[in-house]
Amino acid sequence: MCWLPIEALADRIFSEKSDVWSFGILTYEIFIRGKVPYEKIDHNQMYEFVKNGQRLDCPEDAPNQIYAIVMSCWEKEPDDRPSFGDLVNRLYEMREYASDLYTYGYVGYRQEDNHRDDVSFRGSFLNKFENFDSE
Repeated sequence: MCWLPIEALADRIFSEKSDVWSFGILTYEIFIRGKVPYEKIDHNQMYEFVKNGQRLDCPEDAPNQIYAIVMSCWEKEPDDRPSFGDLVNRLYEMREYASDLYTYGYVGYRQEDNHRDDVSFRGSFLNKFENFDSE
């Protein structure tokens, strides 16, 4: 029940945009390490909670950029939520920025068709882990 958006709870309307809401919940769960979202809210009160515009607080370990994406997934009106294509592009941009900033390894992505293109690594990210078992 906690993965359902307002329109699904109220009117049983499901669409790509209701799946986007669920993606926001799933992403949130990653940052709370698999705990149950809305754990302090009774299931009977959850509909009123989200209908009144209340949302889950930012998890302690979630970057602000990720929480902003999650919040966009939880817009009250389905048309105001991003599409999955929009989400891919936003996450891609964040990954590129983080890769440039921190020189982490990453999987290449062709943005035009959203298919994995190649695996490329930057900096010495992998070198740090090659001899991990020998230490």
